[in-house]
Order: sequence, then C-alpha cells, then structure tokens
Amino acid sequence: MKKLLIFIAGIIVGAAIFAYEANDQLILSEKNEKTLLISEMKVFQVIGKDEALVFSNDQIYLLLHNDTDLYYDNQKIQVSKGTKVKQIGIYRYENKEGFIKTVPAIRIESINNNKQIKSISE
Repeated sequence: MKKLLIFIAGIIVGAAIFAYEANDQLILSEKNEKTLLISEMKVFQVIGKDEALVFSNDQIYLLLHNDTDLYYDNQKIQVSKGTKVKQIGIYRYENKEGFIKTVPAIRIESINNNKQIKSISE
C-alpha cells in the first residue's frame, strides 16, 4: 500500500512539473524574424539569468540575453546607434492570474551581427 501511494504521488508531481514546463515555451523562428522600431524598454521581471520580460510601446516582450549584460528589475535599456531590435520568435507563459500569455521574443543585435546593448538604470 505504501509503495502504491509513493508511486501515485510521483505521478502527480511529475505531471505537475510537465504541465509547468509545457506552459513556459520559447519558440524561435528564423523564417519570421523582423526588425522592430524600439528605442527604449524597461525590465519589469527577470526570468532566470538569460531572459527578462520588458515593456515598450504599450507591449510586453521577452528580451533574450546578449552574453554581455545582466538584467535587473526596473532597469531601463536604450537601444544604441548601430543596433536593431529583432523579433526572433514568441514566448508563451502563465501570468500570476493563471492566464496563458504569448508575447514576442526579441534580441538586440548590432547591424554587424555582434549583439550589444547600452543600459541605463534609474
């Protein structure tokens, strides 16, 4: 009986972990990349060490890490000259209210394809 309960508990925990991971998805698409007109954005939530949810032009975006800067809450990020913001996919996540949200996934890249951003904090 005890082994059965442990087995059932393991299935429930495994299903919960799978459901959580299935809700947070990053889908990249090289075919649908496009340049966006964004000059400034503000971080409102850091996700792990490589990504942040940012707000710009009345839109939420997932900003992917550029290998040089770290993000923090309320950080203002300005897109410097010679760089562009590219939408490279979408990100699906569950918000605090339990609703599934889908937002554009973006990256800041230099025109020469070296990724760089200039950050200005409050």
